[in-house]
Amino acid sequence: MVDVTAILPSMATAVALDTLLAVVFLLLYRGDRSATHLRTWSLAWGLSAFSHSGVVLRMALGTSVLVGLALASVTTVSASLTLLGTYRLLGRRMPPALWGLMAAGIVFAPIAELLGQPLVVVALPSLAAITFAYAMTGIAVLRLRPRGTGEWLAGVGLLTVAIHSLDFPIFARSPTIFPIGLAIFAVQQGVVGFGFMMMYYERARRGLAASEERLRHLFDNAVVGAFRCDEEGRFVDANPTLARMLGRDSAASLCGSERLDALFVDEEGRARLRALLASEGVIDGVDFRWRRQDRSILTVSLHVRQVAGRAGGVRIEGLARDVTDSRRLQRRLAESERLEAIGRLAGGVAHDFNNLLTVVMSNAAMLGEARLDADERAALDDIGEAARRGSELVRQLLAFRRAEVVVRERVDLAALAERARRILVRSLGEGVRVAIEASAPIDVMASPVEIEQVVMNLVLNARDAMPTGGAIAVRIRRVAEVGALAASPSGAWALLEIEDEGEGMDEATRERAIEPFYSTKEAGTGLGLATVSGIAARLGGSVELDSSPGAGTRVRVYVPALDEAAPRSEAPSSEARASVP
Repeated sequence: MVDVTAILPSMATAVALDTLLAVVFLLLYRGDRSATHLRTWSLAWGLSAFSHSGVVLRMALGTSVLVGLALASVTTVSASLTLLGTYRLLGRRMPPALWGLMAAGIVFAPIAELLGQPLVVVALPSLAAITFAYAMTGIAVLRLRPRGTGEWLAGVGLLTVAIHSLDFPIFARSPTIFPIGLAIFAVQQGVVGFGFMMMYYERARRGLAASEERLRHLFDNAVVGAFRCDEEGRFVDANPTLARMLGRDSAASLCGSERLDALFVDEEGRARLRALLASEGVIDGVDFRWRRQDRSILTVSLHVRQVAGRAGGVRIEGLARDVTDSRRLQRRLAESERLEAIGRLAGGVAHDFNNLLTVVMSNAAMLGEARLDADERAALDDIGEAARRGSELVRQLLAFRRAEVVVRERVDLAALAERARRILVRSLGEGVRVAIEASAPIDVMASPVEIEQVVMNLVLNARDAMPTGGAIAVRIRRVAEVGALAASPSGAWALLEIEDEGEGMDEATRERAIEPFYSTKEAGTGLGLATVSGIAARLGGSVELDSSPGAGTRVRVYVPALDEAAPRSEAPSSEARASVP
């Protein structure tokens, strides 16, 4: 019989280590319920502590057969749970051969106990199962990649336990060596347990690093701008999308010194942001106007929330989506719907107005038979010409309303501009002077009504911008290719430029000047520049607007010029006509 006092230190060491590991694994499991292998290990090391105490007491005190049966079963179950937890950590199923070995040990031990066999014989199947199972599991752990300190400790520990289990029959026979062997086994179990803990922490650390990498990749490659600001509103993190949105070279240029407040175009936007955050703490899809680095303006939809910062402060994090184009399209859609409604109304009005013009032209024709002096004859001619052009314009409106074709022909831009000036000169008022500068005839493919409508709208806008009078310059010339436009078929453009000495426009007004129905005049319709822009676009050209407060306004209309070599005196042929819906 083994001296109890000789085995007490080894027993205490083994039980203390087993209990400590069981508690640690249980605490880790309570913090991470998804790691079920921690719960399995906690139970395994708890049973191991019980087994160590029971085996030593049985050898020292010679307890009954039933106690021996229970201790043999507990030892085998503890080893099985240790391996089961390990394979759960590895994400694999425990091999059926190991289950068979453990089951054989559990079945054989009671039979050997009942037959009165010595402890060595009773424990031999369980020891063989533990040796083989621990060796296989240790090799599996050492083959893991990546392999850190935890894997090395656990793998080597499992192999040494397997080797040490083989010498149990020798140690069990020697009262002197048995306590040493028990102490060695306790240390090996502790090494395995601490290796498992390190594996858990290392895997958690690698998983956290991978998760952070995935989140960073998602953050950096998001299709919307993402950002975080500190308690003082400075950017501490931003993604490349936000930097591109704001015209910056990199996200790093935003962080550290740039403030969120500085992006807003005006104080109204900053105040609205602060008010919404103060009242609700969250902003979900509210539009604000920001300014890019090049001073241009964009519209962003913000999704922002407040989070607790240091020392009771409040930090801001959120997403910014550039909706400049989508909002512009929405406005154009709404404007198109209004235009469609106006078009239906205009169709009916134009028909009745055409009847009125017929009366005007008929009476003008009757007056033309009377004897009139030169001034009266010129005034009557202007009346007839204006009525005729008005009738053509009404016919064009009606044709467009019925989706018919408008025939375009080769026309002289300068001649049509001069004819429009003569019609307008009597209605411009005193103090307003219009001068046309054209170096040579310039032909374009257009409807005469379209060109006259462009000139009239621009001249009348210029007159309205000069309430006290002034000069309006109408310049017509041929220019080379324009970089902002596609190539002209003839290689040149006809430029119609109208400049006034009026009040000019600020940036906000200039950005919206071409929008339909936008007007700064009390009686304005907001269709003048919109109509000009639409006609220019249909002719294949574009409109440029240059204006500033106190410096007047210059409008440039580009239309593809026709080849100068073609004879101007010919009537429009079928090849020279274009039908436009």
